[in-house]
Amino acid sequence: MAAKKRRPRGNKTSPQNIAAKKRAEKAVDLRAEGMSFPDIARELKYNSRQAAHDAVNRALKEMFREPLENMITLDLERLDRMWTIHFLNAQAGDVNALSACMRIMDRRARLLGLDAPAKTTATVDVTMSKKSTEELREEALRLAAAIIPDLHESPNQ
Repeated sequence: MAAKKRRPRGNKTSPQNIAAKKRAEKAVDLRAEGMSFPDIARELKYNSRQAAHDAVNRALKEMFREPLENMITLDLERLDRMWTIHFLNAQAGDVNALSACMRIMDRRARLLGLDAPAKTTATVDVTMSKKSTEELREEALRLAAAIIPDLHESPNQ
């Protein structure tokens, strides 16, 4: 079995990493033009369609990660400014300001992913039928005939 090529790691400015990033960006461009992953793999000399798919996904995540991080940072800064104003009023006994502080804390926790997901419990009741295949077929035909009156008893008739 041939050794699996690994994605370049380490120094982000190494020639190998820069070349891999440019290749992945080209893969994104080709995919945006409608090219299939097998064709992208052939065109850019990826080992497989899956390698081309993974490169496109990594490149897209990288393209959107920084703007998303900037948006979250900006929102957190806005929440901090709002918090400062409302917290002083809440300390002075303003109930509305206290409510605003609680909402700001809730929003901050959601932005940062601090709240644990709600736990849910599901119960599934499974009843196994002891009917034969022929009995199930007949029941299905009976139900279908009730919906479609012209349905024949058997498809072979």
